[in-house]
Amino acid sequence: MFAAIDIFVLLGPPGAGKGTLSQFCVSNFGWQQVAAGNLCRKHIAEGTKIGLQIAHAIASGNLAAEGLVSDMVFDWLNLNQLVKPIILDGFPRTITQAEMLNQFFQMNQDRFKLNVVRLKASDDHVLTRMLTRYVCERSDCQMVYSSANVELQSKDGITCDKCAGGLIKRQDDSLGSIRERLHVYHQHENGLIGYYSQIGQSIIEIDVERELSVIFNRFVDAFGVKNSVCMTNGIN
Repeated sequence: MFAAIDIFVLLGPPGAGKGTLSQFCVSNFGWQQVAAGNLCRKHIAEGTKIGLQIAHAIASGNLAAEGLVSDMVFDWLNLNQLVKPIILDGFPRTITQAEMLNQFFQMNQDRFKLNVVRLKASDDHVLTRMLTRYVCERSDCQMVYSSANVELQSKDGITCDKCAGGLIKRQDDSLGSIRERLHVYHQHENGLIGYYSQIGQSIIEIDVERELSVIFNRFVDAFGVKNSVCMTNGIN
């Protein structure tokens, strides 16, 4: 019988570094990252049934239905051949989604094991990170960079080190949009933490207002991840 695959849920405000930590694990351990936002964009670009429903919701000025986003993530987990740990970035965002995810795990106890990580950062720290953040323009990459953090700068400051795509500012990385996203996140954060405590799920907390090497080593130590790659230089 195969061992259950570890699934890592990253809780934290937008800009806390969920994507950066995910990229570190992908680069150094060969793990897989499932970013709910990237999945949505992929489905929309490919015109799938789910993508059309999401695009219609967005065009109508609404958020995609929670069940729709959940089904999209579960389909990905079910349809891909998985052998290494997976990081869920941006999912679940609400108690309803967390309940759906827990039901999914209960039905797949022999396949997956849940781990929850909370990335802690102040709103001021998040604002600084997001106002100086750049991402790769390619939807299948979305590598994250920063104009303020030398550990997260691309080699030439213009293109992605990973795929040579151009670097762009996300449209929602404006001051007003960031403040609104933080407000929405805080509305759900306590509920998610309370829910996981209620079902007896442990939560590992990591202070992300630190150097990248400190954050990465805290994650490695917390989960006993074995790594032969030096972690003092950020993401390889």
